[in-house]
Amino acid sequence: MFPKLLGAISSEDEKKSLSEHQTIAKKVALIFDFVLKFDEIKMLRPGLQNDFAYYRRSLGRHASDPTLM
Repeated sequence: MFPKLLGAISSEDEKKSLSEHQTIAKKVALIFDFVLKFDEIKMLRPGLQNDFAYYRRSLGRHASDPTLM
């Protein structure tokens, strides 16, 4: 979906394209902001990586349980 969003706001005439698609440009900027903030937090808190790894392992063990999905 992200490449489609970028394709929608990029064209030959950038100023015209951005002015016509301000909402999409704002959403793309918000996505970038979230990703960069999340990455910064992840780098500063090594325990967070361990939590994600544990979640992935435990989800694989309980993949057949229909109440978890």
